[in-house]
Amino acid sequence: MLKNVIYVGQMNCNGVVYQGKHPSIINREIFDKAQLAFLKVDKSKVRKNFDFLYPGILKCGVCGYSFCGERQKKNNIYYRCSHYDRSCPNMVYLSEKELTQSFRMHLKRIGLNEDIYELIKLSLQICLGDEQTFHKEETSRINSEIEECKEILKKMYLDQLNNVLEYDLWVNLKNEYEVKLNRLSAELQKHNSANTNYLDTGLKILDLCHRASLPAIELKAEEVAQIIREVYLSAMVKNKKVKVIFREPFATIEKLIKLAKQGIAEIGLAEFKQNIISSWGSGLEHTKKEPEGSDFNSSICFKWWRLGDSNS
Repeated sequence: MLKNVIYVGQMNCNGVVYQGKHPSIINREIFDKAQLAFLKVDKSKVRKNFDFLYPGILKCGVCGYSFCGERQKKNNIYYRCSHYDRSCPNMVYLSEKELTQSFRMHLKRIGLNEDIYELIKLSLQICLGDEQTFHKEETSRINSEIEECKEILKKMYLDQLNNVLEYDLWVNLKNEYEVKLNRLSAELQKHNSANTNYLDTGLKILDLCHRASLPAIELKAEEVAQIIREVYLSAMVKNKKVKVIFREPFATIEKLIKLAKQGIAEIGLAEFKQNIISSWGSGLEHTKKEPEGSDFNSSICFKWWRLGDSNS
């Protein structure tokens, strides 16, 4: 009603405003001020951004729907089931501080202390360093062979033009070298498209796990939220308990850490580390082969697969 121009003596016809013959009943200045008021944001209809730490992460362990955050009295933030399913009986409220404390405890499962961090880092560098070198050497070799094929094809063409090489022989040789050239180009494409940054990626993952092991005094709540977002697969709340499942490769790292701690407890850090280093002589293929019955999806198995596998 307050936006209708008919009250100021005008008419709107299909979006075009015409001056009417009827008198206005509202002052034009007042009408224009009303239109400006409509342009302002209606704050009551805008969802306030409270900058919650864990939006979209938690699910209700009863109905499976999201846990949502809300700001209560004294500026405290609590998370509860959104009750999208009205029949859900989960009435649990968890404060953001309680959630942060729970997530800290779960991050310890993938947290690498200084000794294990250096141990895995060394193993990763040994395992993947040679693979990067292999890619570079193969790329260089293939490029050399491609250039050699091109030179031979060029020379054969000139010999055929100068009647040094018979036409039929030239056609047969040309076809053979073109097949070889296509094969080499396909191999080169595979090496170029391969992810050769897995060593850098692996080290970044280890650094993330190393940060996860920091004490609460050094790891702020904002950092806990950041790490959780990068490592979690699912997080559910039931009976005020938070259950976290890690995504790969962090689920594998959690199990490797258990194996490492078990080995260190049994034979000591120095001997365990020496066993890993000496196992390098068994060949790179062993670092890629997972034990039978393993359900891990990681692309790389670290050295203590062989140490932790009683059947090996």
